Amino acid sequence: ETKTSYTGQVHWTVQEQPAVANLTINVVDLEAGKPDAPTVTRTEFAEQSNPALDVTWTRPAANGLTITWYQVQYRKQAAAGEQPANWMLYSGHVIETTSLRLSNLEAGAVYEFQVRAGTNEEGLGPWSDTGSARANRPPNTNDWFIVGAEVPWGSSMRSPQALSAYFSDPDGDTLQYRVSSDYPGVVSAEVQTETGKLLNVYINPGTAVITYGVLDGYGGYSFRTITVRGVGNETRSVDENSPAGTEVGRSVPGIPYDDGDDETDDTLTHTLHGEAATYFDIDAATGQISVKEGTTLDYETTTSYTGQVKWTVQGQQAVVDLTINVTDVEAGKPNAPTVTRTTFSDPSNPALDVTWTAPAADGLTITGYNAQYRKQVADGEPANAWTDYTIADTNDQQTTALPATTTSMTLPNLEAGATYEVQVRAVTSEEGEGPWSDIGEGTANRPPAAGTSPLADATVTWNQSTGYDIGDKFSDPDGDALTYSASSEHVGVVTAAIAGDDADTLTVIAVPQLTPNPHRPGWRA
Repeated sequence: ETKTSYTGQVHWTVQEQPAVANLTINVVDLEAGKPDAPTVTRTEFAEQSNPALDVTWTRPAANGLTITWYQVQYRKQAAAGEQPANWMLYSGHVIETTSLRLSNLEAGAVYEFQVRAGTNEEGLGPWSDTGSARANRPPNTNDWFIVGAEVPWGSSMRSPQALSAYFSDPDGDTLQYRVSSDYPGVVSAEVQTETGKLLNVYINPGTAVITYGVLDGYGGYSFRTITVRGVGNETRSVDENSPAGTEVGRSVPGIPYDDGDDETDDTLTHTLHGEAATYFDIDAATGQISVKEGTTLDYETTTSYTGQVKWTVQGQQAVVDLTINVTDVEAGKPNAPTVTRTTFSDPSNPALDVTWTAPAADGLTITGYNAQYRKQVADGEPANAWTDYTIADTNDQQTTALPATTTSMTLPNLEAGATYEVQVRAVTSEEGEGPWSDIGEGTANRPPAAGTSPLADATVTWNQSTGYDIGDKFSDPDGDALTYSASSEHVGVVTAAIAGDDADTLTVIAVPQLTPNPHRPGWRA
């Protein structure tokens, strides 16, 4: 760097003659060797970061010198046709190492690097050829996205598609999917291993913001958010007339959030609000609802009450809309009554016997029964109106109230062969009439019919008997077993009776004439 050459002569004598040679001594410039073009790669990051590039190079030949440091310069590559940017020196010397990291770069820009060695003796050597690489580009969000939703709390919802459908990477990197909830005690979020879908579990009925995104392994991160809500709609039922303290169905409990720190776990306090709070209590710890002291539940007055159950999780209010239905309590529905023909030992108008079984009282007091009946009509005809069955009360007045001990009755003077329908219901002191039973039915009796070939008039020999088989002279439309009887208009002339093993033989006897006996009291033939 000071002098590149020296000149002079070399003298000697040959045969006593002086010889002179002009001499030029050139000083050779010594410097460290030229490094190979550096290798430039994207810097890997486990978390989101601005792009960075790692630059590495190989130590060049020292050429007898001592390499003690390196100098690096870089610039952003110009687009085709544009003037290249000026080189910028990497600040400071790179001492005793062959790598560096250039941070906070422009995403997607290509950066060029050159490196040269420095020696104690000769300073800086030549610049290497250029090495280059593109700074990382973060993943893109695609046109597809997940829509926020309202879902019943205690359930779960999966995204329609795997998360890979919602992102792409311009560098073709393998993406790592991450999801999170700002309130995991309200709605949790995770990536399903088997499907790659976003899974939300609605733990409590409140609102949370879910973030779903991807890392590309080089600091690039992209994400979207959705607002989701667990919706609480609960219905409970309680019987009317239930006393204070009666539990109203299952409890309505929230789920505490366990963050792994026993000192900060939520202890839930349940409160009841709205109309329901006037008539019902709630256990603050368990969420169990019960009938409040002084409350009278009457279905005929109020069939339901509405309100809200509230508690706090992670500082967020959870709300369940609550409906408490009052159940109409009445005596059970009796089974369809049994209707059978009434038996008589003497001729009578048809009647039907009706019997039933007492239904379940369902905690009430059955004080009696009502019954109604009607004659059945042919198919397609309008039904007859029901007729109340009545009895005489203690004042000999007709009433429809049958005693509680009565589970049978008789319908008299019916139309022979007609079918009658019957219903019964229980009556309670607390709730009045219960539901009518299903219909029981029976057909009124039809009398036997005389055949078309009656016995002919006959002459009977005096003091003799004559038998006639009358088993085929009558028939019964109901298929009943018949009992035969016989009588004589003038039993002093002719007697008539039923005899025979089959009890269907008419025996007629012409009775002898009786005359007075003058010799003793009484009569003789």
